Amino acid sequence: MESVNTVYPYSSQDAVDIARAYNISIANEALQTPAVTTSLEEVQNNSSGIAGADSAFVQASPGMLVQYTINSILGTAAVIVLERKSRTLQRLLASSLNITQVLAGHALFIFFIAFVQQSLLVVAGQLIFGVNYFQDPAAIWLMITAFSLWITGLGMLIGVSAKNSEQVILFSLLSMFLFTALGGAWFPLEGTSELFNLIGHLTPGAWVMDGFQNIIVRGLGFQSVLKPAGILLLFAMGFLTSSLIVFQVERRKYL
Repeated sequence: MESVNTVYPYSSQDAVDIARAYNISIANEALQTPAVTTSLEEVQNNSSGIAGADSAFVQASPGMLVQYTINSILGTAAVIVLERKSRTLQRLLASSLNITQVLAGHALFIFFIAFVQQSLLVVAGQLIFGVNYFQDPAAIWLMITAFSLWITGLGMLIGVSAKNSEQVILFSLLSMFLFTALGGAWFPLEGTSELFNLIGHLTPGAWVMDGFQNIIVRGLGFQSVLKPAGILLLFAMGFLTSSLIVFQVERRKYL
């Protein structure tokens, strides 16, 4: 008001008071309907990604589950190699057992080890680290079953392909590093490029991680694991079929 009065002086004090009252009324009206408003609200964590998760264990727990389950085939596949080298397989086939029964026994052994190991890791993750596996137990154990079937196929393929124990170690470690690194077991695939994500989902490990994290991270239901589990079953059939083909081709060398 004083600055305006200096340049354009009012005719009287009454004019100054009237102008001041008018300006105050305009300001009050403007405050009632401001052009910009601010508000405070509590931030809710509704992110569907790993970055929005409350705990780092939701990435580390299933990641370690995938890594160490794949690594477990090192011991189980080695049994098949040792049986071939020691001629135990030949003696088994000389008994009343046929080749299908012998291979089925090895497959069940690998499946049992993978299934029990994953179950123990899931229970430990829930009870010790607070990872919400039990949000949908049926979905989690469907993923465990599908993953164990694929591990069975991979273990059988390594067991019938490897020539010695050193190759079992080599193939097992290569499989572990390949399927865990590309599958998002070490870091979330959603934080990588679109191309890397696409390449990762060409491997079984990525679908295992998707299935587990659909439950423990994204809070989705049983339906969300049907696609990952189905794809894992396809991988399992492919690896098991490959192991049977390799065994039949190399059967004479084994025996």
